[in-house]
Amino acid sequence: MVIAPSSTQLSARSVCIVSLPPGVSWSKILTRQFVILKQHIMILEYYYSPEK
Repeated sequence: MVIAPSSTQLSARSVCIVSLPPGVSWSKILTRQFVILKQHIMILEYYYSPEK
């Protein structure tokens, strides 16, 4: 579970550095990033759940 915060900061930093080509909206990219991040968190919670 320690991996999640550092990877989140890393992805946020890389998103800020990347310059967007014209016609690409921030909301689309951030929404996609959030969905991917949420899927990763769900996978982590599934594998590291205390019930198993």
